[in-house]
Amino acid sequence: MNPTASRLPILKIDGSALHTRTVGDIPETYVAARLLERGLTVCKPIGDDCRFDLVVYDGERFYRVQCKMAIRDKKHRGVLRFATKSNAGHYAGQIDYFGVYWPEERRVYLVPVDECGRSEGYLRLAPAANGQTAGVRLAEAFAV
Repeated sequence: MNPTASRLPILKIDGSALHTRTVGDIPETYVAARLLERGLTVCKPIGDDCRFDLVVYDGERFYRVQCKMAIRDKKHRGVLRFATKSNAGHYAGQIDYFGVYWPEERRVYLVPVDECGRSEGYLRLAPAANGQTAGVRLAEAFAV
């Protein structure tokens, strides 16, 4: 292994140093790699006018995946948050899954679009301290 590779910083998402296209390319690359590792076929649409970033084939069916970057919620540190809409609106009916990449731990999650809110999606890193289970989406259940 290259000795300098271990000293590379983990990506900080603060918007100051990265072009918006790069911020989109990073989760797309990690999600695609993880799905390929799982033996799925991953296709990339040509052009930027699709509402999905990847098409995934499991041997029987094709799935449309929109890739997003997750960050820890500032108020609730045990929660990951990711956007579920763009300037063109919510993705309902236009994609099947959100492929979510969390750079802090370099984890990938595949979340059905129907299980996400209209503007943001949330994944909990641990069960709720008060024991609540209704409406709670544990990240581990969606891990790829």
